[in-house]
Order: sequence, then structure tokens, then C-alpha cells
Amino acid sequence: MVKKFIKYFIVISIFVLSGCSYSLRTNQYPYLKTIRILPVENRTTESDIDLEVFEFLSNNFQRDGRLLQVTEGPDVLLECALTFYEEIIYSSDSANNIEEYQVKMNFSVKMTDLINDKVLYDNKRLALAQRYAVNEANSSADYTNRDDAENAIYDDLFTKIIQNTLEDW
Repeated sequence: MVKKFIKYFIVISIFVLSGCSYSLRTNQYPYLKTIRILPVENRTTESDIDLEVFEFLSNNFQRDGRLLQVTEGPDVLLECALTFYEEIIYSSDSANNIEEYQVKMNFSVKMTDLINDKVLYDNKRLALAQRYAVNEANSSADYTNRDDAENAIYDDLFTKIIQNTLEDW
């Protein structure tokens, strides 16, 4: 009797839990189904960073799933340019040993609803920055190398685009 009760309880729990899923992913423009991401323009001296940003945005839109990426006939067009890149010393110790660096990037981003010929988001001066530590023992930086800091900036870029276009807050 107890085994039968446990089996029923598990089955009912699975149905209840799977039916009560909640998602914060919204799309304030439900008629928008497809997106074309133009190659990222690189206006800096950093080589191949435009390819990294483009690949990151493409992968994140694919993972997000709200807009299907297409090359022809999109509902939405995303244009992005990297306009500034700088890596600076953020902090050093009393002996002038570098402890942290800060990576700063500025982007020009424009997302256009092609169905209604309406600009959804246009920010020509989106500034993003992250710090990384040379020695993480005495640092409050979230990252331990330049690549991780750059990837965090790309993630912030994607989040800003989504928050200012698809999400209805």
C-alpha cells in the first residue's frame, strides 16, 4: 500500500511541477518572429573582436529562442558596432604591482522592427565595463582574466538589447 502511494505521489508531483513552470521570458512584440544580425562593425584597433561579439550575439539569440535567426526576410534587424575598446590598470598595491585591470567597451546598437518600420532600440553610446584580477586573492573583481571579462561585457550587451526591446517591464 505504501509503495503504491509513493508511486502515485511521484507521478502526480511530476505532473504538477511540469505544469506549473513559470518563465520570465516575455516578448512585448509577439508578432516579431525572426531576426537578422548584421556583422558587427569594428571601429577599434582590436583585431577579430567584432567576430567574437557577432558570434556571442548570434549564440545568445539562438539560445534565448524568442527570435529565429534568418538571413532573408527578417522581422527585426540588429545593427551593432564596437566604437571603443580600452584595457586600463584599475588598481595596484603599495609596491605598484598591478592587482586589477578594467576592460571598457562602447557600442552603437540599433534594433529595428522591419514590419512596422520602427526603431525599437537605438543607443549610440552604450558603455560597458568589467574588471578582472591578476591575483584573485586580494581582489573583489568577478573575473580572473581578460577573456572572461570580455565575455561578461558581451553578455551585458545582449542583456541590454533584450531588456530594451523584447522584455515588457
